[in-house]
Amino acid sequence: NVSSYIVNYCGASIWYGYVSCEKNKTNEVLKLLNSQLSLENMNFSDQEINNAKEHLCGEEFLAGQDSEFIAKRLDRNFWLGFDLADTEETLQDIRNVTKNDIMDCAFVLFGNQESIVVYGSRFKWKF
Repeated sequence: NVSSYIVNYCGASIWYGYVSCEKNKTNEVLKLLNSQLSLENMNFSDQEINNAKEHLCGEEFLAGQDSEFIAKRLDRNFWLGFDLADTEETLQDIRNVTKNDIMDCAFVLFGNQESIVVYGSRFKWKF
């Protein structure tokens, strides 16, 4: 089971990645997670980036039909100091993201400090 989410605070955000697995697979999963989050493995093709951006645009377009989502987005943007953009402006912003923008963001997220927390009954660290 894998998921991730972002928590925003005034002036800061935290990205969480979450993985759960069977106890006997923990070391294997941690090694795989570490390799996937390595900057050396983040060599995305232009097609992968385009596919990801269009996926986000599709999600944004569908969510943009929901007035509650729009109100929450505007509220979040206001309190975080961002422009109050409508759905079309947001879609254009997503499409304007470059590979360098993504790599710069990846470096900020994964190139500095990392924290891994492992919990479960009687787990022995072997990573």
